[in-house]
Amino acid sequence: MRSAQLGPWLLAGLIVGPVLGSGIIILPPVVLGVAGAWALPAWLVMIAVGVVFALVFGELSVLFPGDGGVSVAVGHAFGPQGRRLASLYLVVAVLFGPVAVLLTGVRYLPLGGLPPVGVACGLLVVCAGLLLRQVASLGRVALVLSSVSAGLLFAGGVATLGDAAGALWRGAGGSMATSAMPGGPMSGVMSGGLSGSMSGAEILSAFTLPAPDWAMLGHALLLLFWIVVGWEVVGNYSAEVRNPRRTIRKAVIRALAAVTAVDLAVAGGMQWLAVRGAASPVFGTSGESGALGASASVGATGTMTVTNAAGAIGGIVVPPDGVAALLTPLFGTWGGPVLGALALALCATTYLMFVGGVARLAASLGADGILPRAVGLRARTGAPAGGIGLLCGAHVVVLAAVGRGVIDVTGLVALADGFLLANALCGVLTGVRLLRGPLRWGAAILALVLGGVLAHAAWWVLGVVAGLAVWMYRVRIGNWLRVLCTVRGLRCVCDRVLPDPRRAPLHDARSVERSLK
Repeated sequence: MRSAQLGPWLLAGLIVGPVLGSGIIILPPVVLGVAGAWALPAWLVMIAVGVVFALVFGELSVLFPGDGGVSVAVGHAFGPQGRRLASLYLVVAVLFGPVAVLLTGVRYLPLGGLPPVGVACGLLVVCAGLLLRQVASLGRVALVLSSVSAGLLFAGGVATLGDAAGALWRGAGGSMATSAMPGGPMSGVMSGGLSGSMSGAEILSAFTLPAPDWAMLGHALLLLFWIVVGWEVVGNYSAEVRNPRRTIRKAVIRALAAVTAVDLAVAGGMQWLAVRGAASPVFGTSGESGALGASASVGATGTMTVTNAAGAIGGIVVPPDGVAALLTPLFGTWGGPVLGALALALCATTYLMFVGGVARLAASLGADGILPRAVGLRARTGAPAGGIGLLCGAHVVVLAAVGRGVIDVTGLVALADGFLLANALCGVLTGVRLLRGPLRWGAAILALVLGGVLAHAAWWVLGVVAGLAVWMYRVRIGNWLRVLCTVRGLRCVCDRVLPDPRRAPLHDARSVERSLK
């Protein structure tokens, strides 16, 4: 794309793709399985968080335009250590998150008995080969695929909500036909579709919220942070727009409207399908009925276990076909295959874009000595072979853990979101430090909210987040401790244990920015 050629509409389109990405396919059934009746309120909370997040990052991109994006602002606020720390959080997140993307792309395919983890490994090998060959025009392909997927899911969600409005108006639920994907987990189970009648009072009671389980709700919000990731891309295009201050602000507002509309339609449609599913005598992935729990996971067999969330009044049953159920009003029995093709292509391009971008960042950190030097190696094509090897090798290990039943898709998303939240906090705290007026207060409140959500991450994730921060600022922390160590004996201990700032290597502060260009 040529410099200074992007208008507000085209920039908004380039923003919507990374923000929606594969999360709009992964998250709806997972969050329903975790939060039950509280899934829709959790979506509303995270959509509100996304609005403030987008406005803060958009304003930072206006104040610090350039190819480096918001990382330039982070470096300005907290120095090169803060910028490298945010980069390390992103690298660690991408060790886990893309595996969930691959498994989701495979889940909607008719595998014919093949193990999903094995198919995902094959897709990983293909993607690694494409990354080493530096495939061009990948961004445009991802833009088209994400736009088509978002449009179809929005239309399906609106049609499903229309059915809900009609049922509420009539005071009774009609019948909702749905069919399983050929060869999918529901094949041969629901030949006649879901049907059942519910009175208006029963429908309203199904949406009545039970007493909140704060640990469950916090975990759901942690998972939903995936839908906020992507607004950082605004800054990477800030050097290619006409009149950045005016264009970026207009593009952010338009992208926010599109993303919010799609999220609300999909979340509301899935919530209605879950309520309607409670009226069916048959549900689950194996035709069993009456199973209760609070889980939504893809295991080694590839079937998604989605059951009623404990405590949900009226019964909340997650559609076993996931978001493919939203396409039934549009394509009938072809809804599953259509989404399967789109999901595979969208997840593959999302994997290539995220891993390709972060591999360059990892290679730059390796060249600076922050990561092992081998990570900085490059192939003859110029591709960051060391970074690609690090990330893809980690993905093979994670896929093996999934195959052994050690972790599932829900766990992978939670792990990745923990480090993505830490990365986002670096940007939000930058807004607190650099912005003025209402946005500064909004960034401060957002930092408190994100910190509360991050507190629901696994204990070892919090330990790694804190450990990386201490290691990156070890010289400054050492200076503070030396000031406190006035006793001679303690001063000697500090001199032995803590690094000497006069001997600490000074890395090029512009290295990370160069890697993003």
